[in-house]
Amino acid sequence: IQTLSRCEAVLLESIEREAYTTMIICTRFLNEAVSLASLKQGMDPMDIDNDALGDTLRETGARLIRRLHSAEMLNIVQAKRTTHFFHQTREIFRLLARLVSLVQKPDETNNLFREAFDIMTRVPGNENHGGQLLLAYLSSIAPHCRNLDEWFPEKGFTRLQDTKQSVATFVNTAILLLRTVAPTDEIQRRFVDTIRPFGAWNEMEEAFETNGWQLYVIAREAGAYRWNWMMYTVLQDLVKMVNLATANTFVN
Repeated sequence: IQTLSRCEAVLLESIEREAYTTMIICTRFLNEAVSLASLKQGMDPMDIDNDALGDTLRETGARLIRRLHSAEMLNIVQAKRTTHFFHQTREIFRLLARLVSLVQKPDETNNLFREAFDIMTRVPGNENHGGQLLLAYLSSIAPHCRNLDEWFPEKGFTRLQDTKQSVATFVNTAILLLRTVAPTDEIQRRFVDTIRPFGAWNEMEEAFETNGWQLYVIAREAGAYRWNWMMYTVLQDLVKMVNLATANTFVN
């Protein structure tokens, strides 16, 4: 427990100093300690010492999750863009997501998810590196949220409609929905209706007119997560887009 307290103190200090290497080392240690304590607790559930250590680790982990999460959200908002920063932050988000899976309560994970999603979709200039980092983080913690299917689809679709002019943000939001929401028939139809304005849907030609590559990326992700009808519909419409573009080129 003394080692754990020391680790927490060093980690908090490294967050203040933005000492990423130390942050990564301490977070790795905490992950392994929590994982090992959970394993020992499962092997001997009557061991009181194991229970006490496990509880202390979970409490410490929960405190540090909030502190790390807040610090990394601030870094994303401040839009640091170096390659070194990107790789270090990606590793911290990966470790943070694992820690969330080990110790965080579902309702608290919901709060982390909402905050990170708002930053991914609302902070100006956050479309590329920051958006990629947050998409991966959100995808990792989503399975540990409570009742995500009940509250996230509406929020996600609303944000899709608001971000049609920001191509990368639109694609990241669409991918997150595909990864986290069950593909019911109703949801798939709504998804297709929502992305058609993004592709400048031509009602007369029944084809998209723009953002073809981005729509292909969305359709490919849909297939990976078994949104089969949506994937087929979007790809079919993209074929029409290609045929129309080819015909126009030939005429010109």
